[in-house]
Amino acid sequence: MNTNQYATARGLTTNFYAKSIAATWIWAPALFVSSQIAYQYGIAGFLMFLIPNVLTLLIFGYICDRFNINASTAVEAVKKAGRVQEVEHLTMTGALLIGSTFVQILGIHALLSQWFELPRIASALLVLALSFLIIFGKGLRACIKTDAYKWEVIFLAGVALVFGAEHTSTLNFGGHVDFNFLNLFLSFGIPTAIGLLSAPYADTTFWQRANSIERGQRFKTFAFASLFFISIPIIFSILGFCAPTVENWQLQVVASNPFSIMILGAAVLSALIATVDSNLCAVGALAKKGRENLTIIGFCTLLTALFCWLDNLTIVDLFLLYGTLRTIACVPTLLIMTKRYEPRRLQIATAVAMMICPLGFALAQPYSFGWIFTVLALLIPLLGYKHETSRRISSSDSF
Repeated sequence: MNTNQYATARGLTTNFYAKSIAATWIWAPALFVSSQIAYQYGIAGFLMFLIPNVLTLLIFGYICDRFNINASTAVEAVKKAGRVQEVEHLTMTGALLIGSTFVQILGIHALLSQWFELPRIASALLVLALSFLIIFGKGLRACIKTDAYKWEVIFLAGVALVFGAEHTSTLNFGGHVDFNFLNLFLSFGIPTAIGLLSAPYADTTFWQRANSIERGQRFKTFAFASLFFISIPIIFSILGFCAPTVENWQLQVVASNPFSIMILGAAVLSALIATVDSNLCAVGALAKKGRENLTIIGFCTLLTALFCWLDNLTIVDLFLLYGTLRTIACVPTLLIMTKRYEPRRLQIATAVAMMICPLGFALAQPYSFGWIFTVLALLIPLLGYKHETSRRISSSDSF
């Protein structure tokens, strides 16, 4: 298999692309987060999660049509800014792929360990092996096609859970726990919004799909993807809105019999595999020609080791920390795309943000100040901005 089969998959229908984007963007923990946030913080918390997700797809789709995308990875797109910037982007992209895949495996392990007492190494190997089998020999094309079917499984499973779960007769839009709106907005709303809105510019899976879609069709496709996406969190939020008030309610509580366990397991596994096989394709796209499969296997081995070693990380903590790292890569990518940067200054600003923001967020988040470092992750790279007055950016410019 060559790199092109991992990097692009042209010639598919809008339906396949849109559902694939939606399924990849859903990611398994989003099912848990949407229901948990709806249960705890009601409609206010849920909208803080939902709105940035939808806007992310719409804005990135517009930018894809505004500019001429000729790259399947952000790393490839920033080569013009110099070797240092390329290495910085490659480092962040690698960390993001590890973090994203880690979160997916953690989501399914939460179920497998509760239902079947499966050890961490078994959960990791099961998910990674299944994902690799999907793309082996067919690459991104097989990934996109199967993603469309995974979205349908998630949708139908969510509907079945809503009608089959034990719930109250009314929807509680105010939340089941006491909370301060401002504190919630600062600790969850801001990091979530910034992390999500900045996500695509360092996310290789987005670049691969955008580069596979014909120019002029990209915004329309991402708009359809946002519609497909929005239905899933709404369905799973209903489970949180109508859940009875119990101590430590979680989505797993809904699965109280073998049938509901099977339905929830199918939804979570479909969402998880849709992201993991996409991440493995991204690893293949970043690998040297002729070493794609070997690189993917090495990535899976490293991830399994990390998953077994780092057993104290939670889904929400990883989600927010992961969002901070994505934010760092957003501004440099946009500045390079629009040719509004000073290379040396941008390289230094990116390096400083990489060293300060993730660590600062991890240390400050327990005290509800993590959002400060998420904002800094957006602002520090702006030091590399250079005002360009001699040339108007054309929509025909490529990146």
